[in-house]
Amino acid sequence: DTVAGSSSELVVDPAWRRHGVGRTLVEAVRGETPDGRLRLWAHGEHSAAAALATSLGYTVTRELWQMRRSLFAPLPRPQLPNGVTIRTFRPGSDDDDWVRLNASAFAYHPEQGGMTKADLNQRMAEPWFDPAGFLLALDDRGIAGFCWTKVHAAAPPDEPDALGEIYVIGV
Repeated sequence: DTVAGSSSELVVDPAWRRHGVGRTLVEAVRGETPDGRLRLWAHGEHSAAAALATSLGYTVTRELWQMRRSLFAPLPRPQLPNGVTIRTFRPGSDDDDWVRLNASAFAYHPEQGGMTKADLNQRMAEPWFDPAGFLLALDDRGIAGFCWTKVHAAAPPDEPDALGEIYVIGV
């Protein structure tokens, strides 16, 4: 990822934990990254993984929650506050306003809060980008919030095995 740097996941067989295997793997992968940046994903909250990450200077910067529902289940009609409307993102027109709101909404977040217009353009060039899945909540001052979704290419969006995600949501 040219924006956030390389990422990796590793698994060590329980019989080989606490023998330096995990440390060796992380150091080897970090040595292969083009710029020395490496994000690690830990699945679950295993104390040994946390201890290894801490000993290598890593800190938790985000958590990924997987909450699932069918893409085909009906949704309730949204109850919007007075003066708020919803529409899709307009590439080229909404970019600057969205970047400003995103920076404000995620000022505390080390990845999302630093997203630039160039980063947004890079995301919009991805094959998964679809402005129909990038919804903006607008009020009389402009963009008040957003929900950016994506559908993964594993299955076409109209097939039962399609998997989507809320990429980012902010107010």
